[in-house]
Amino acid sequence: MQVQIISPSDIIGAGIANALPDIHTSHHRVPPNRRADLYLIQDVNSVPVTDVQSPWLAFGSHLQPARIDGLIRSGSRGYLYLGDPLVDRLRFIIGDVTAGGIHLSPSASAAYHQFRFTCTETLPRLNPYHQNVLRLMHSGHSPDDIAVQLTRSRNAIYQVQRHLRRLFEVESNTDLLSLSRAYSSHSDW
Repeated sequence: MQVQIISPSDIIGAGIANALPDIHTSHHRVPPNRRADLYLIQDVNSVPVTDVQSPWLAFGSHLQPARIDGLIRSGSRGYLYLGDPLVDRLRFIIGDVTAGGIHLSPSASAAYHQFRFTCTETLPRLNPYHQNVLRLMHSGHSPDDIAVQLTRSRNAIYQVQRHLRRLFEVESNTDLLSLSRAYSSHSDW
C-alpha cells in the first residue's frame, strides 16, 4: 500500500509517516504525479483535490462542522482532527478508507453529526415566521423594529427568540445568529 501525505508541514508529515512504519508513506507539499492508494491531505484549500485520483482523507487542527461537511461533499472520505488521539487508530482508518468507507475522528464525527442533524431536523422545523425573525435579526434589527415590521408585539418577538435559542441550544442571541448563519448556508431556507 502506498500512502502519500500532502502537508505544508514537514513535522506533521514526518509524524504521520513515523506512526506507520510498515506502510510505505511519502510526504509532499503538493500531490506528485504518481498515483497512491490513499492521500492524507492537510490544508485542502491549497491542494487541487479535483486532481487527486485516489481516495483522500483531509486532516487539520480546525474543528469547524461546516468545513467538514464541505470536505465530505467535495470527495474526502473523512476528516482527522489533529486534536484527537489518532496514532493508535491510523492503521485501521487507512484500511477502512481504502476499502471504501468514510472515517471521522471522534470530535469531527460529533461536530459533523450535530451539524447534519441541525440541517436536516432543526432548520426544516422553522416556519416562515421564525425564518423572518431570524433574517431580520441577521440584518441587525432590534426586537422593536422586528415587531413593527412583522406587526407583532415586542413580547411575541422575545418569545420567538427564546424558542429559537432553545431550538439551536444556545444561550444568547449572538450565539444564535452565529450558529444559524453557519447552518443557513447549507440549507434551503
